[in-house]
Amino acid sequence: MKRRILAFIAIFLVIFLNSGFCAERQLEFSYSPNWLYKFKAKALLSIDKNGKARLSIIDVFPAFPQAYIWMKFYPRIDEVYWYNKCIYVSFKIKFQGKGRAAEIPFDSMNDPSTYKWKGPQKGLHEGEWSENSVEGKPYFCINEFPELAGIKQFQIANQAPNAFSFHANGNIKPEDIGTYQDWTYITGVRGNVYVYRIKTHKWVKVKKRLRLYVGDIVKVSSGRARVLIKGRVSLRVRPHTMFQIPKVKENRETISFIKLTYGVLTARLKKERECNFKVYIPQAITGVRGTRFEVSYDKKNKIACVKTFEHSVWFSDIKKRKTVIVNEGMESCVFGNGLPTEPKPMKPFNIKGKWKTDFGVVVFRQDGDRVLGTYPHDKGKIEGKLIGNILICKWREAPTYKPKRDAGDCKFRFSPDGNSFEGKWRYGFGYDSWDGKWNGERMR
Repeated sequence: MKRRILAFIAIFLVIFLNSGFCAERQLEFSYSPNWLYKFKAKALLSIDKNGKARLSIIDVFPAFPQAYIWMKFYPRIDEVYWYNKCIYVSFKIKFQGKGRAAEIPFDSMNDPSTYKWKGPQKGLHEGEWSENSVEGKPYFCINEFPELAGIKQFQIANQAPNAFSFHANGNIKPEDIGTYQDWTYITGVRGNVYVYRIKTHKWVKVKKRLRLYVGDIVKVSSGRARVLIKGRVSLRVRPHTMFQIPKVKENRETISFIKLTYGVLTARLKKERECNFKVYIPQAITGVRGTRFEVSYDKKNKIACVKTFEHSVWFSDIKKRKTVIVNEGMESCVFGNGLPTEPKPMKPFNIKGKWKTDFGVVVFRQDGDRVLGTYPHDKGKIEGKLIGNILICKWREAPTYKPKRDAGDCKFRFSPDGNSFEGKWRYGFGYDSWDGKWNGERMR
């Protein structure tokens, strides 16, 4: 038995001692041909115990606004040599890029009615390769990597070009720009609402129902708008909001994305068709499956927030370092380049007043999150707690005001604008099933 153990240890030591040690350094570089385009790339430089040096591109971080970009990287090591107990590696990375990028700078659209097309920006263009390079001479010293001390000769491992293709932050592919899409309209408008036609590069003031195309940009200045996308997503657009119309994918795995530049969007997805819906914000990403939620972005203070009114939403910072689940009645925010805050209850809605409901007129009184209500049906009473837009309550009616026939649970979910609610009720307390609907609208 001892011989077997010693043999196993000997085999382990042989494998360990002959394993290929690697000294590694990660290198980062960025390139910006002009104010509109920018990307960051990460390269890995390594030397193994046999003196073989390798250089490769391991990741690219696009920061192109409204861009669909193709990139090719050609890493090359020119020389590896010892100097003063350090190994120096001289390298050069040539890179080429082409793509389709935005022809409109979002930050300059302060007055959409007077904005004029200024022509394409210089830099990366579709069908045209732009070329540049970076050079460097990093080093590996023995005091940091003592395993390199025995290396006498060096080899250079030639690396194949690295190719990357991406549409930054979920941007629309060039071939989809301006294409027709069924059931995508501005269905309601009030005040100053504009649409930037991505094909003609012109702003159009919206006065009535208007068809929208993939890539069009909707901007609501001092008004409000309702937008229907592919007949599946209904949006309510608040004042001072701008976003881009997405390309809706036909499969049910995903409906695609909306890119919110700034402002507030309230979205509702049709429940009968399960689909995944994402909103990209400069500081965060939120994704939802068959629900109702509100996403906002304060461009001045760089604050992105999401509120969930029904079901749940996942919420992440733009680099996806942390993801939280925001359940109904909860909210979470990202401040600057930070991480999403832990979800907390939304501030209670103001629901006090008269409501026309399925059981007559309900009069709510409210003190913070505590709610009391009365209604004429059998001299009914309601008491409950308001969590964001959700009222968890109990109803009681004459003559006994006791369960099971004269009391039970109720739950009301108020709409984002606070003017209606969808509810349900049941006989008795704490059961799993519900016995009926209880909907209402605020009385003016």
